[in-house]
Amino acid sequence: GVASFDHIVGVFHGGDLQAKAIINLRRPVITAEIFGSIHGVNMNPLLASLGSTVVASGVADMNWDLKTAGVTSDALTASLEGSFGVKAEKLVFDTVSLQGLICGAIAVINNIPPVTILPVIAPASDLGILLNFNSGEGKIEQFQIESPGVAFKGVGNILLDTFDLAFRLEGQVNNKITQINPLCSIDQRYDGIEWPLDCEGNLKAGSDLTCDIDVEAIAKKVLKNEATTRLQEQIEEKAGRLLQKLFGD
Repeated sequence: GVASFDHIVGVFHGGDLQAKAIINLRRPVITAEIFGSIHGVNMNPLLASLGSTVVASGVADMNWDLKTAGVTSDALTASLEGSFGVKAEKLVFDTVSLQGLICGAIAVINNIPPVTILPVIAPASDLGILLNFNSGEGKIEQFQIESPGVAFKGVGNILLDTFDLAFRLEGQVNNKITQINPLCSIDQRYDGIEWPLDCEGNLKAGSDLTCDIDVEAIAKKVLKNEATTRLQEQIEEKAGRLLQKLFGD
């Protein structure tokens, strides 16, 4: 009644798979444990096999340590516990551009016409995701992504009964964003500003993920920085005049 798979190896979408599993069928409630890893999995066929509309090129490493118990598939899903991690470098997402969202926000804040010449790809120099599962809910404990001009990190949630997904990332933008388009330039008014990015969607086949930047929140922070800079300049100017009066040229 107990099936133990101590050495599961193979090739999965180009990646090297190593895993172990224990399934107990002796009791009325089925229990299962599985842990392992896969190194160098090809992301594009993996996403396609899951029915995702996202296209990505590159490879990733994954690891998992999961257990569950139940009689039906729904019960097994609702009882899922454990962790799942993804780590990748040099990925390219061919159907989504984080820089495009940011450039659009910069255009609105700088009161310039929309930036129309933008790539539809997003190279990710670093991507890391850590999921923890408990009682049918997946908590995104860590989500970080770096791409030319941007570095974001955040948290979120996945509901396993509906596969609804929502997460919020925050990060800073630097002038490497101009590699995308010179009109995406930022100045000192943007220094230290955390950019909020809210995303939601569904993991089921054919569903899209939508992301929005809180432009109003960023604009308020930019105006505050601008006011602080102007005040500092006025203070320095007055101080300079006072010193000149006291000590001369």
